[in-house]
Amino acid sequence: AHIIQKDIYDAINKFGQLEQQIEQRTRELAYKEANLSAIIENTPDIIFSVDKFLKILVANSPARNLSRQLMGTEMKAGISLLRALPKALLDEWLPKFRKALKGETSEAIFTSELTGKDKIYQYSLNPIHDTEMNIVGVSFFCKDITDRETYRDEKVQQEQLLSSINFSIKEGIFRTSREKGMIYINKAFVEMFGYDSEEEMMEMDLDELYVNPSRRQDFHKIMSKNTEFVNEEVLFKRKDGSNFRALLSSIKTVDERNGNVYFDGAIRDITELNETKNQLQKQNKELRHVNEELKKVNEELDSFVYSISHDLRAPLVSVKGLISISRLTDQPEEKERYLGLIETSIN
Repeated sequence: AHIIQKDIYDAINKFGQLEQQIEQRTRELAYKEANLSAIIENTPDIIFSVDKFLKILVANSPARNLSRQLMGTEMKAGISLLRALPKALLDEWLPKFRKALKGETSEAIFTSELTGKDKIYQYSLNPIHDTEMNIVGVSFFCKDITDRETYRDEKVQQEQLLSSINFSIKEGIFRTSREKGMIYINKAFVEMFGYDSEEEMMEMDLDELYVNPSRRQDFHKIMSKNTEFVNEEVLFKRKDGSNFRALLSSIKTVDERNGNVYFDGAIRDITELNETKNQLQKQNKELRHVNEELKKVNEELDSFVYSISHDLRAPLVSVKGLISISRLTDQPEEKERYLGLIETSIN
């Protein structure tokens, strides 16, 4: 009897311990379930689940709000999905739910105008399994990614615009830092220095591009006090050893997140510009010489005209006087003598 009483006592203790463990586990499960429910309820994503008969099991606040907005009724546990969604959506989504009930998972991005303006959503439909891996329902997750997709589209457009600009622009564009050297160069930069590829130049020491490397140190001194400089004339060196003159401009930017300092700028080859300038200077010099010659010719012409007019004036005045005198006489001999004098003046 004592042994039986002890066994009963041990069994009661074990049962009590088991009951405490079950109670503790129940509290833990309730706590986890409450946390999970809070997370599901407070997320901005649309979340709901249905059983294999399409009866709603769980629907969070965004799902209920969407149902209220589309149908005027709230999606809530216990009602059929057929009542919670409008026919236009059911015709589209019922086949997807039925596929999920057959074990098929689906994900996609779609655009909807039902909310009054275009919205972009990403959804996933997943079958729900019990402990024996039988499909007992479907879970639905939907996320509004309008802002993300809009940002992505804008970013793609900006990248395309930047790519187009870098492809078309003639100036060499670059980004460098003192720690990493070259970080970015465009196609024009590579062609300007006569190299074969961007990769070939990215590994170079920047000093190799300067005919006088100390010139680069001058710019570092400028940037230690200022944030930019514009159109500094520099003699650069190409891959084949030839030189070219260019205008260098740069601006210093500091990344506030990590403190890294970058130098962004542009190089403009002015070789053709200098050749044109020299040609214009030569043409101006030639024009000045021509102007001097023309001035000299004009002065000589003025002197010639003055000399001719002076030399012609005396005999013309004499002829004019002799004609006037000859009109005063009626004697043929006198007139003949005056005509001879006129002829002499003309000769």
